[in-house]
Amino acid sequence: MLLPDPWESRELLDQVARALSRRGARELRRVLAGHDQLWDPAPRTYRGEGPW
Repeated sequence: MLLPDPWESRELLDQVARALSRRGARELRRVLAGHDQLWDPAPRTYRGEGPW
């Protein structure tokens, strides 16, 4: 059984958010932000995106 790619699924959710009204998109992104933290809890500065 082939499992769905979570990154592909997340991209689809971004596309859905862009198609929603501003209010709907804001609500969806708020929910997704909490789930994003579960999948990628490291702060951005520790992922090589800092000035060093």
